[in-house]
Amino acid sequence: MLKQVSIKFFPRTDQLASGAKIPLYVRVILDREKFEFSSKQFIDNILEWDDSTQRVKKKPAVNAALSEVEHQVNEAYNFLKYHNKPLTKLALRNQLRGEKVYKQQLIDFYEDFYEKHIKNNKEYASATKKTYVSTLVHLKNFLSLNGKSKVRLTEIDLDFIKDFDSYLVNRSITDKKGLKKVLPISIRLN
Repeated sequence: MLKQVSIKFFPRTDQLASGAKIPLYVRVILDREKFEFSSKQFIDNILEWDDSTQRVKKKPAVNAALSEVEHQVNEAYNFLKYHNKPLTKLALRNQLRGEKVYKQQLIDFYEDFYEKHIKNNKEYASATKKTYVSTLVHLKNFLSLNGKSKVRLTEIDLDFIKDFDSYLVNRSITDKKGLKKVLPISIRLN
């Protein structure tokens, strides 16, 4: 199912000093996840704001700037959608900021993690090291079976994990330590 984006404008009245201008903020909601940022527009009085239209009364320049922000959000959303990029809150925020999205692949991350933290670590038993290697082999087989040669870390979601778990259960594989250790680390880093 395609994720939908909605955009809300609102005056941010919390933490204002008396006599200060009121900043107008943008709240972007993507599939029930939200983030906010300043529109860099201000109003002098809360009475200038119209909640129903989410625009300022009698200030066309401010309204034009808000419309431009709305256009930029929709443009970033459409860019991600039409370029088959992950539609996540982080990806949308990075696209709006013009930041590059880190695109590390799951297999590359797993292999790198194994090489740096497990392979030559004397604290791990040889059976544990074999478990990591066999999990990697099963992960590669699972991806090729599903017609995917590479999966970015940002594409891993609950459905992916459930599908992989089902794949392992159907093959009577019960030891899943490798992926249980690597996935939380990859999520924290991304």
